Amino acid sequence: MKEFKWKRTIRTNLLMLHYLGLWPKNNELYKFNLYTVYTFISTVLMMGGHNFFQTMNVFFIYKDLEALVETFFIAIMDLLVSLKTYFFIRKIRILKKLVSELRDPIFQPQTRRQVLLVQPRLSSWKKIYHSYVSVVIGTGLFWCVVPLLDGSFKDYRLPFAAWYPYNTRSSPSYELTYIYQVVCFLYLSVGTATVDGTITSLMMYTSANCDILWDKMKNLPPEKPSSARTIIQCIKHHNKILRFAQNANRFFQFIVLGQFFTSTVVIALTMFQMTLVDPFSSNGLLRLSYAAGVTMQIFIYCWFGNEVEVTCEIRVVQIMSVLALKTQKFDFSAPIRPILLQLEFVGLWPPGDGSYKLNFYTFYAIFILTIIFGGHFFFQTVTLFFVYDTIETFASNIFLTMTDIMIMLKVYNFIKHTKTLKKWLQLLKEDAFQPKDDRQIQIIKPTVDLWKTTYKFFFVLVCLAASVWSIVPFLNKAAEDKELPFPVWLPYDHTVSPFYELSYAHELFGLWFMGMTNVNFDNLIFACLTYVAAQCELLSDNLRNMLKCATSQHEPLVHKGIIDCIKQHKELLSLAEDLNAFFEIIILGQFVASTVTIATTLFMLTLVNPFSFENKGFIVVMYGSAVFAEIFSFCWFGNEVEVKVRCL
Repeated sequence: MKEFKWKRTIRTNLLMLHYLGLWPKNNELYKFNLYTVYTFISTVLMMGGHNFFQTMNVFFIYKDLEALVETFFIAIMDLLVSLKTYFFIRKIRILKKLVSELRDPIFQPQTRRQVLLVQPRLSSWKKIYHSYVSVVIGTGLFWCVVPLLDGSFKDYRLPFAAWYPYNTRSSPSYELTYIYQVVCFLYLSVGTATVDGTITSLMMYTSANCDILWDKMKNLPPEKPSSARTIIQCIKHHNKILRFAQNANRFFQFIVLGQFFTSTVVIALTMFQMTLVDPFSSNGLLRLSYAAGVTMQIFIYCWFGNEVEVTCEIRVVQIMSVLALKTQKFDFSAPIRPILLQLEFVGLWPPGDGSYKLNFYTFYAIFILTIIFGGHFFFQTVTLFFVYDTIETFASNIFLTMTDIMIMLKVYNFIKHTKTLKKWLQLLKEDAFQPKDDRQIQIIKPTVDLWKTTYKFFFVLVCLAASVWSIVPFLNKAAEDKELPFPVWLPYDHTVSPFYELSYAHELFGLWFMGMTNVNFDNLIFACLTYVAAQCELLSDNLRNMLKCATSQHEPLVHKGIIDCIKQHKELLSLAEDLNAFFEIIILGQFVASTVTIATTLFMLTLVNPFSFENKGFIVVMYGSAVFAEIFSFCWFGNEVEVKVRCL
């Protein structure tokens, strides 16, 4: 059959990337030539310059909240576009490889029926992408002409508030600056639209190949030799799809993470601005269109990501789980991958063998641990020496300090035993710890699903508590008196700007970093206990299967089964001992710290109204609930291991 040209669908997108300097022609990469110089000039002049002047403006208007919000919600989105472009250029080798892989014969539709099967997906992507580009460019043009529509150009108002090292309120400086802002913003708008389109096209191609694979499986030839060849081809196709999806994820994972974070902030700031303007005025309509564009930006990621997930679940998983079970191992690391990603973000999961080396990541980890973790802990501890004579204030500080001490102890033990954890993850890939068939996967699935539910509950609870604690000074109006979320001693007057804002931001970073670190540490320990319990279930099932063989008088299988079970039991004991060495001190410290924290929390509840924000009563209740749930989970998962061991 004639070669199917996947690139034809995204041809316009790639052409726009080429004009923007983000797509060297054919399969080439960036090298020392005229196009690379063009890319450098366009990104630095259009993107870097625009972001720089907008960012500098923040330092001149930070005392004016409305002006700060108006500048910030545009500047942060422009900064995201710069980060997208950076990661796009940095990882363009992966993207070029992915696009070239689409020409692999195994990704090609084999019949006219398969071509018709994937056409709706390609058409759907085109329609959604063109609609998205129209919204983005339309919003950009609307924003650029607002000063012309409302007549503010007569006062030399620019489309975007920015600082420039010259007077923009005179001709021809005003007109040249106006044109510069329009060109830069359109460059950024088209850039983000094309990058988003490229990322979603990778998701679309993954879904389309799942459809092709499904069609191959559904139409297996009746002849055994041909059927066997087709099955082998399907397994190879499935593995290729997995590698394609993994490489695509490597390409855009940080882009998508930044997109969701930034879009959430931008939508929140836009809604805040809508409370200050008439929604039917030019400024109101402008912000509504901007919010619509950002919302659609999130929508296309969610839509095409969900398409991949739904397609895989419906069309592939049930059949391929039977065919590829013996060629593809059960991935025990998949459930804890979000934990490892977050630990890597806070500098606690170095790449490779688990040791810190003289590289950028080690310096990043030192910075996070010293400035964020260490600084937060140090100032909290020093505060105790200034408030020890006031029992209420001392109690409100000691229960937070005990938690900080516990987290620092966890961080120390985690860094000390990182190699053990990496070794543990590698051991789970060995045959001795793998389920033998789909039935054994179903046996351990409830145990693993229980841990997943617990992790989600903890994550939401900690996020909720941290969010409420972050805004308590605004809820009880303590922010008007320049009070911080946590009363701490600082070696300077934090009640004046910008020291108050910087101190507030430092406390928020410390709160979120330590909260996320704590919840991920705890749930990683719960995962260890869960996997030990799951391995006990697998060992019990192997013993039951061996007993069935004995009743059928299959002595060779019985002997082999006994040997395998003994080996599995020994390796399981060794694994449990290594894990126990990792978290025994952590659990001991956790119970001591939690006991003190709960006692202090109950004491504080006698001094405040538990349903009031004024004295942080509500947040104290939430904090105490989180600590109770933490202790309960340690006991629950520890008891699960004990019960599974007894069942042996």
